Amino acid sequence: MATTTIPTAIRKERSIFAESVIAAPRELVWRAWTNPRRIALWWGPDGFANTISKMDVEPGGAWDFVMHGPDGTDYLNKIVYVEVSKPRRIAYHHASYPEFSATVSFEQEGRGTRLAMRMVFETADQCAKADEKFGAVEGLSQTLARLEKHLAEAAGPDFVIARLIDASRERVFKTWTDPRLLSRWWGPRGFTNSVKPEPKAGGAFRIVMRSPEGKEYPLKVSQKEVAPPERIVWTVDLSEHPREWHEAVAAHMRSGKGKEWRQKECVQTAAFEERDGRTLVTVRTRFESSELKDAMLELGMSEGWTQSLQRLAEFAASAGA
Repeated sequence: MATTTIPTAIRKERSIFAESVIAAPRELVWRAWTNPRRIALWWGPDGFANTISKMDVEPGGAWDFVMHGPDGTDYLNKIVYVEVSKPRRIAYHHASYPEFSATVSFEQEGRGTRLAMRMVFETADQCAKADEKFGAVEGLSQTLARLEKHLAEAAGPDFVIARLIDASRERVFKTWTDPRLLSRWWGPRGFTNSVKPEPKAGGAFRIVMRSPEGKEYPLKVSQKEVAPPERIVWTVDLSEHPREWHEAVAAHMRSGKGKEWRQKECVQTAAFEERDGRTLVTVRTRFESSELKDAMLELGMSEGWTQSLQRLAEFAASAGA
């Protein structure tokens, strides 16, 4: 079994380089790097999230995305692919500021993958400025560490997403647990919510999410553990979601679930960690199988949670919270 090495990027003259041996097959590492729903979960330094608008992984294709920083700053990025040799090598040009060229190689090593990435700037001065202004060296190290963590979790039934929020832990926890506040940010952009306690069910409440088109997605939450301001554990029942939603999930499952299939309850944990006056929120959702988790990813679960946590960050940092 391959062991994971901690990636440490180095800067030399006009380039930044990092190499790591990842305890995952090359095909999985390649998929994590080229599937937009996968790469959105780990790309960028600690605390960053991503919204991807376009990703065409082919020579001449473009990858357009926004990185959302922990302090709320958005960074627009455009990458143009120069070479795509599956599953061995990717070369691209980072067309937005700071400009550089990059190569990523994927080499099978035992049961693991040796991954090497090199960023090359036009001059040594530009390389130094990118490091001084954006922390490019440490950022690359953290990015590859996040990739390794993502791959370590990818084979299991858990979906994990994290976001560093510029608000105190107490405020973020209250924004998550007060139904009146929860209704203001829950769900992807454009969705609205009504949140009501469930009668004769202690600690349970029902959320009805409404899409911009007016489609309703009800779900019931039953609290299992509330430890202010550190952790919340609850079960989420999605059985009342529209029938066509369940059919779409079943269609993406490898086992070919039937049209009458309904998703079972899943267990969700939200952890809140103090980080110098800010809060690292980590959401872990455990599904009944890794197959179901993968189907949910194909339906856009990653994008939905990214937008939801972005809305949480904006609302928790505002006076309204």
